[in-house]
Amino acid sequence: MFMFPDTKRDFSALIVATALILFICSFIFPFIILYITRDSFFRPDTYWIFESPFAAYILLMMGILFISIGLFLFLSVKKRQGKALAWVSFTISLFISLTLMIISVFNYYYFNEKGLYYNHLFSIKESHYGWDDFEKMIQVSEKEKGTTRLKELIFVTSDGREISFPFQDHFWSHLNKINSLLQRSGVPVEEQTIVIDG
Repeated sequence: MFMFPDTKRDFSALIVATALILFICSFIFPFIILYITRDSFFRPDTYWIFESPFAAYILLMMGILFISIGLFLFLSVKKRQGKALAWVSFTISLFISLTLMIISVFNYYYFNEKGLYYNHLFSIKESHYGWDDFEKMIQVSEKEKGTTRLKELIFVTSDGREISFPFQDHFWSHLNKINSLLQRSGVPVEEQTIVIDG
């Protein structure tokens, strides 16, 4: 006897599978998506360091997770409240997801000869800080068990705003240039060491 496939069950299984795939991929995709979009739309002509802050990766991860949550929510609400409310809940999840994704993609920074360019969170417009716009730069080091390592760079603008960067390996090759251009602009470079007991 010929059996017609249960399309409702197939549709639900497809949604669950998609939601699970998105959940797993949310931990990997942000690194790929941000790299591609950043390089495609915002890559400057000249730069030393061109990166997205860690917060951008977290927001993009949350954006992908919201789609996954929205799909699970769709099935749950559809079963209890009906199809119309299910679509409303999914649309809200999708809106939140797309908002987080757009915010994350627009969050980046880069350094070059002219200073620091930073597109802050929740900002569409890129801010430029020339080297002489800084009041000082603080190199924060961490000392633990006799070993000292550079932990963070904090740029303090003349209006008192602090812009901090966790120190990463790619900063090493450009740190001398940054220090040199700051000192040439009369901006002091201070050192601060945090001692960790243990």
